[in-house]
Amino acid sequence: MSGLVFEIDDIPLEGLEFSTVQQRSHFDLNQPDCALCDDVHVEGTLKKVQKDVYLSGRIVCALNLNCVRCLESTRFPLQCKVSARFTSGTESPKGKMEVELQASDIDAESYSENSGTSGKSKHQVDLTQAIHDHIVLNLPTVCLCDDNCRGLCQHCGANLNLGSCDCDKNQAVDPRLEVLMKLKDKLK
Repeated sequence: MSGLVFEIDDIPLEGLEFSTVQQRSHFDLNQPDCALCDDVHVEGTLKKVQKDVYLSGRIVCALNLNCVRCLESTRFPLQCKVSARFTSGTESPKGKMEVELQASDIDAESYSENSGTSGKSKHQVDLTQAIHDHIVLNLPTVCLCDDNCRGLCQHCGANLNLGSCDCDKNQAVDPRLEVLMKLKDKLK
């Protein structure tokens, strides 16, 4: 059993505090441009309110992301809050084919009911998907290796952070932009 799967019956009324470190392979975040580079540390509290389970906590991890300017891999430390609500997946409205979702239903996830070795059903909540979703949702839209990243040369593709290139900057101007180039030369 994973360190992110909890028995609902084991959660006391005052809540259950936990702290766990999960291997990065557990989250299936291993793309060429975005991959976990360290294990994921999760700490938080699970609280049971009637049949729902609420998670509030914090995630700490690090990812390898590509810089949007120079395409070099860069390490991005991530610390974010996590919160989720888990509801019983077995509840369904009686006799209704369509159900209108409420705003509170959007962030709700379902927990599972598994048969134990004694034949008695056990309710479990698995935090894996909620943790994965919060990591992905907290990724930056624009990742830079450095605020002063110079990027790639638009003509030859050389990484300008490593040095300047020898290509002619004025070569092959798009014919649609020649008028702007002439205007630029006049303003000098």
